[in-house]
Amino acid sequence: MMDSTSLEGLQAYFEVKLTSLTTCMDLVSIASEPYGVQSECREQLLRMEQDLCEAESAVAQLKEWVKTKREQLAAAQVLHENLKSLNSRLHYIEGHLPERLPVQQSHHQTQPIVEDSPPLQSKPVTRNAEENTREGPKSNKPSKPPPSPLMDYVTVPEFEAVPKYMKGRMTYNSINEIVDGFNRALESKYHLMKRPRSGLNDRDRKQYYKYKEQENKNTAGAYFVTEDDLKRLGKLKVDSSARAALTMLRHCGRMREIRGGGLTRYAVIPL
Repeated sequence: MMDSTSLEGLQAYFEVKLTSLTTCMDLVSIASEPYGVQSECREQLLRMEQDLCEAESAVAQLKEWVKTKREQLAAAQVLHENLKSLNSRLHYIEGHLPERLPVQQSHHQTQPIVEDSPPLQSKPVTRNAEENTREGPKSNKPSKPPPSPLMDYVTVPEFEAVPKYMKGRMTYNSINEIVDGFNRALESKYHLMKRPRSGLNDRDRKQYYKYKEQENKNTAGAYFVTEDDLKRLGKLKVDSSARAALTMLRHCGRMREIRGGGLTRYAVIPL
């Protein structure tokens, strides 16, 4: 071999080469003599030369095929690594999927509800598209829009952007539980506010006028609830954690406070 590192190796390499060249020269000299070899032998040598050329061509094609397959294998290995990484990310997402996912809400101004409309049931506001799909349509009639704009869920990036001193130990699901309670209170209040007063009983009429007394010039066009509404209608325990959540919702642009007359009103900001 030419890459031999010893004289013995170089000697053996050149001896093999010289022997091969000597044999080739003998064959050429025999084939070139007009009467030195039979025509049958000459034909066999020509066929051997032709077979050798074909073999060289086949080897060249095989080398090209091997090169192509190696490139394809390298590309397949890269794709395999990408799929492994994607599969790992999907498993992580599946294991850390929040219970509540924000969806785009369309807020509508609704017409007053007819007199014989049933009162609002005490049921949490469910905006998870997957749950709605699983439950399926309950009737052929289109669902009525909410009586007021609803607060959208806080997204994960928004939650992570909240300063740590403001979040404390609150989790992503905890703050969106407050959003659920806030929406329950909003729907219940404005369901009552949009009913004709002639169809209200004494208790509801008294509550209606109490709501009207809470309005002032700063609440024009706003949909708001009070702390009492969050307790009574939203079924929330308004403690220090809930008040911290309200501060976070204000920080995330979900609601604003309207003060006056010794009362704090929490007004939803539609997105």
